Amino acid sequence: MKATIDIGQPSQTQHVPPSPTKTRRYGWIVGSLAVLGLGVGIWWGAATYVGILDRISAFERIPIPSSKVTMISGPGMRVLYVEEARRTPVPVLRFVVVDPRGRAVAVQTYEGDLRYDVPGEPGRIGRAVATFEADADGAYSIDVIGPNTAGAIVAMGDDVARSSIPAMSGSIALLSISAVGGAVLLGQRISND
Repeated sequence: MKATIDIGQPSQTQHVPPSPTKTRRYGWIVGSLAVLGLGVGIWWGAATYVGILDRISAFERIPIPSSKVTMISGPGMRVLYVEEARRTPVPVLRFVVVDPRGRAVAVQTYEGDLRYDVPGEPGRIGRAVATFEADADGAYSIDVIGPNTAGAIVAMGDDVARSSIPAMSGSIALLSISAVGGAVLLGQRISND
């Protein structure tokens, strides 16, 4: 009896695919996380936007020209905005701010271009024009000096852009990661079929 040995033939290894149950379970988990991430990202962005609108609606309004005493609690930068009809040039205004101790507060020109649509008033926008630093709690006197053109008013509040950047960035990052995860999962699903 002769035994034959085949030399020179490559050994063939078979690829064993992962268990379909594990693959399906993994797909459902990743898919669920992607959908959940998209939902939370959309909710987070919408909640941030509604919060911005609420803050803008709560701004203190001051007619032009006029003088107003307003209570400020909590130190920090305050922004003075001019709210007026869209495409109306911003009137040249001067602001005089006096703190609760009777001292003049430096008013600076706003650096940048911050605008918002005035909630509930279609066709009107607010533009940041000046800032001042409130360093103590109490009554601040604000004088707005200048001509009133087309019913413009001054609104005072926080910097809506700076305080909203972290939440908006987080929302966009979550949406992006979820969308990419969902797209990768969909691509794998299509290539396996």
